[in-house]
Amino acid sequence: MTVDVRVGKAIKEFILSTNGSDVLDPGKFTILWCLLKQHLVTVPGNYKPLSDRSEYISIKLRNSNDINTFNVPKNAKTIFSTLFYSHLSDTGQTVVRRHFEKEFKSTFRNYMRGALNNNPYLNINDAIEEFMNDHNITMNHISIDMLKKDWYRYRVKSATKKLCPLCF
Repeated sequence: MTVDVRVGKAIKEFILSTNGSDVLDPGKFTILWCLLKQHLVTVPGNYKPLSDRSEYISIKLRNSNDINTFNVPKNAKTIFSTLFYSHLSDTGQTVVRRHFEKEFKSTFRNYMRGALNNNPYLNINDAIEEFMNDHNITMNHISIDMLKKDWYRYRVKSATKKLCPLCF
């Protein structure tokens, strides 16, 4: 059983390049599974299956029966079955999408930092193009200018943090 999450085309391409598939199987103790588990609900009555899956990824649901929780009386167990809770709420869609966006930005910034530190003669535009080529991201869904703006903002913010650690 899977749940569909709308992440956008650029993030989907990033997930395809890093995982090899748009169907993810998160581990039991991963952040992704914890985020999903918090926002699973029963399927609403007005739910319609997706026709266009170009911006969606699928995440496999684990059967989480017999999980001990700490908010119930002693010696009691709460059963969380994905048989009934198999739909992601709107809030959950946003939370999971933001998780993947943060992952993308973190990977992009680490790549840029490494590329520009290892090769000081490398142009920022060329480094961004190399990142997009390495992760099979097309220019149709995200532009070099968007990534360049994010990189400049990140550099200014990190430089400000180094100058004044109490400001943030």
